[in-house]
Amino acid sequence: EEVSSRDIYRDLGRTSYEGDKVTVYVNGAEPEAGEYGHGFIIENKDTQKIGGNGTVVEVYEKDGSATVIVIKSYLGKVSDVVPAEDGEDAYVTLDTGLNYTTEAYDVDDTVVYTKGIDAEGDEVVMSMALADEVTVSVTRKSSNNSFVGSGTTYKWNETAGKSNDDLVVGEDYTLYLDSYGYVLDATGAENADTNYAVVLGK
Repeated sequence: EEVSSRDIYRDLGRTSYEGDKVTVYVNGAEPEAGEYGHGFIIENKDTQKIGGNGTVVEVYEKDGSATVIVIKSYLGKVSDVVPAEDGEDAYVTLDTGLNYTTEAYDVDDTVVYTKGIDAEGDEVVMSMALADEVTVSVTRKSSNNSFVGSGTTYKWNETAGKSNDDLVVGEDYTLYLDSYGYVLDATGAENADTNYAVVLGK
């Protein structure tokens, strides 16, 4: 979830880290100037926040420095399954083009995955799990981009390509949830008043 610089400062026993004393990695990569997470510091009076719904933020201290690790989750669909052959491990390919070594999934499975960077600097899948699916009827939408479906309040994952604008009260939707219960996608509306595309991205 989203966490403030001040909260991290307090969790670390009121220790500040600035400049080259704090390193941020987002999905395994250090952000460049202008990118999300660049310039983040840990300080009592700082108002910066990092993370978001469905995003894990981990902070480690060592030798007078702090490392902030941000791990986002994304939704994807298995487009190909390649069995083990000639000593090579079985793997699946996502519709994003990324591969993941596993025998656990079938074509068209909808999955939640995290990303990282390998030794060659290429983007790779670090973990994968089947997305939780639930069908709900939307009864209320809130100004804070949460909504109520079949009596339960839901919030959007920060990587979701949709928002409350894509929902119609009274319509039924299949929600695809991450492991924390945040919504990565919602499908099923035929008459939504907004044109949208699916973007695959605690």
